[in-house]
Amino acid sequence: MRKLTKYWILLSLCSLAVAFWLSTGLDTASLAASKRRVGISVPSQVAQIASEQAGAILEIPVNEGDACKVGDVICRQSSAMQELEVERLRALAESDLRLRRAESELEYLRIATTRARELAQKEITSESNLRAQELEHEMAKIRLEQARLDQAQAVNAWRQAEVRLAQRTVKSPITGVVTRLFKHPGETTEELAPVAEVVQLDPLWIEFEVTLLEGDLFTKDTEVLVSPAATPEDVRTARIVFVSLKANPSSHSFMVRAATANPKLDWKSGLKMAVRTKAEAEKSTEPNSVPPK
Repeated sequence: MRKLTKYWILLSLCSLAVAFWLSTGLDTASLAASKRRVGISVPSQVAQIASEQAGAILEIPVNEGDACKVGDVICRQSSAMQELEVERLRALAESDLRLRRAESELEYLRIATTRARELAQKEITSESNLRAQELEHEMAKIRLEQARLDQAQAVNAWRQAEVRLAQRTVKSPITGVVTRLFKHPGETTEELAPVAEVVQLDPLWIEFEVTLLEGDLFTKDTEVLVSPAATPEDVRTARIVFVSLKANPSSHSFMVRAATANPKLDWKSGLKMAVRTKAEAEKSTEPNSVPPK
């Protein structure tokens, strides 16, 4: 009897809680507004820049903290051997001696073959001599084709050498800030070993967790308001660029990423950020209503 009484009391309390919930008219937006959403700022791109070739480092014209643009030189390696190789292959590629020789030989044998046919028609020379002359003419055509192929291969080898020479100068693939140097002038680097790290902070990404109940409020291309936790008055608009399809089963939430302009680079990565929807911001700025007497 005592257990039954406890059961009815618990059921009555649950009914009262549900009734209160329905009477207040809470919805998903108001639930989201009651929670403080916190994210973190991260670079929109991180590049660990490496040389495609091993060698000695002659110069690193940037320092940690320097801003750089796409194509700015990050590192120069020794390139004397590569420069000599380019000069050697350029001379071979621009030379047409073999091609002119093959063309002259073909023209000579063409005339000789024509003469041999005329003599064969007059029965002055034998049929076997004519066949031999025609064979030499065909071989000259093949040698001319080979000379043209060799010329094309020489040009290709020259271009490859120029690419290898260009690889001795390492350039930044992104616009950003040099945050770390792994090597210094005078040191050697291995193939594809990082030399420097460059991060892109404009645009700056804000990554934050959103509960499943708030999913409809944070869809791709939706604009939100973000501000550093240390300076909440510095508010900017960010656009959602990514919504994760993978939820966290323990917190019933998923990750959302928004991008905001940061042209002066005054917002750093790693900052704790407050995230609000525009509706939440408008609601927080409304004057408090005076309750009726």
